[in-house]
Amino acid sequence: MNIVLASASPRRKEILQNLGLDFTCLSPDTDEQTDLITADRVVKELSLRKAQAAEKLLQAEGADLTDTLIIAADTAVVCDLAILGKPRSVKQATEMLQRLSGRTHFVTTGVTLLYHGQTVTENELTKLRFATLTKEQIDEYVATKEPMDKAGSYGIQGMASSFIEGIEGDYFNVVGFPVFRFCQMLLPLGLHYVAGKGILPLASQ
Repeated sequence: MNIVLASASPRRKEILQNLGLDFTCLSPDTDEQTDLITADRVVKELSLRKAQAAEKLLQAEGADLTDTLIIAADTAVVCDLAILGKPRSVKQATEMLQRLSGRTHFVTTGVTLLYHGQTVTENELTKLRFATLTKEQIDEYVATKEPMDKAGSYGIQGMASSFIEGIEGDYFNVVGFPVFRFCQMLLPLGLHYVAGKGILPLASQ
């Protein structure tokens, strides 16, 4: 089986590598403008667009997609029903962290799988609570530049782990790829994940 990850995210790549999967990465240009309002619908729609864009790119290159699994994902941080994307400036990163300080917020990731002409799209939701941060803590964290390429201006797997007071749900979802949800999504495609063996047809062990 060929596995294609339609993402340039180093964090998603690392998660799939930790599962022992062999895959290639594609990062096709995708229109991320949408009229959808709720974060769950947005991330599902954008993950679907990414998967479909990767499929079209592979088809244009003449790739044989007969036994190819395409995986795409999109993650959003949500606070007060507002979607917090990647900061475009130090000022914006600071404002996002101030908004999250001492608050509960949510992270939702949409995942789409394309295989044998079948499409499965779902999302996972995780609840987190930030500790109350001082201005100095926020300024020092932003100065590390870690927030600048991450939705919500923080990475739970990095230095911002020191800010997380509590979490309910899938940790890997917050990193950017909900592993358990992904494995469950394989089943309706006639596939399953087997530790040490990778992704196999359901009849195989």
